[in-house]
Amino acid sequence: MGEPVITVKEVQQWYPQRRGLRDFFVHSPSLWVKAVDKVSFSLDAGEVLGIIGESGCGKSTLGRMLVRLEKPYGGQILLNGEDMEVVLKRDPLGFRRQVQIIFQNPFDTFDPRHSIGEILCTPLRLHGIGRNEDERLEICAEGLRKLGLAPAEDYLARWPHELSGGQLQRISVLRSMQLDPAFLVADEPVSMLDVSVRSDLLNLLLDLIKEKNTAMVFISHDIAVTRYVANRVAVMYLGRVVESGETDEVIQNPKHPYTKVLISNFPTVEVGSKREGITVRGEPPTPINPGPGCYFAPRCYAATEECRKAYPEMREVAPGHWASCHRI
Repeated sequence: MGEPVITVKEVQQWYPQRRGLRDFFVHSPSLWVKAVDKVSFSLDAGEVLGIIGESGCGKSTLGRMLVRLEKPYGGQILLNGEDMEVVLKRDPLGFRRQVQIIFQNPFDTFDPRHSIGEILCTPLRLHGIGRNEDERLEICAEGLRKLGLAPAEDYLARWPHELSGGQLQRISVLRSMQLDPAFLVADEPVSMLDVSVRSDLLNLLLDLIKEKNTAMVFISHDIAVTRYVANRVAVMYLGRVVESGETDEVIQNPKHPYTKVLISNFPTVEVGSKREGITVRGEPPTPINPGPGCYFAPRCYAATEECRKAYPEMREVAPGHWASCHRI
């Protein structure tokens, strides 16, 4: 095994809470919204890591940091063994060619003033791909044909508002992958699409990932989709990873109480499957200076006094399977 494509070391994203005038005079302690807190993992070429969790757990914030749309508050992210910030400062254009993202909402992804041809050709032009405009248009047309969008010349001349969400998301996948990136973040790429088109888009994305040997972080709240796509999975709760490991191992043998709650309440289509959902009370606690104990303790059905006093360390509960819980 060579150097991992992406290495994340205790990365954090803390936002200072807005303070009133009174707080400055009474010297109130600083309050921080801990959107992402000490997340670590590494990813090899061609590997897919699924990030799952409730809305607001920090999945998308983590994704934006991984492609440097946000600068981390703390920690370090390495791209092919080199600090990502150094790579970005030295060669911004080269960095953007290596690192790409697919956003959740295809209708907000593209500039409505540009045709599909212009949207697809602009990255090729910026990175010097193709000898001239005609060759770049042919590259884009060939990509559209592979996506099943034909006649390609017709799509190149159309505008974003003339296409459906599924068609736009296919074009978003094409635009991201036509630069042969080393690393891709897919932020809930099928959550806004009809169920009838989700599987086709996922298969298309996986084929391109395999063909180009691209490492991918796949962000989703859908456990079934994540299981289909990802080799490994990380479960996030209130900014922290509470469990991670091989996808089937985590889903079939969850160790953290929060992971058990998620899986027990997710619908299954398996014939003869009978399971009862685990009920938890209340809402997630505020991300403003959480702690000092386990963040899930106020809602956990198995919490003890120890859980409320100290945050549990990550432990390897099986080969390659890690969880953060005092009860393990």
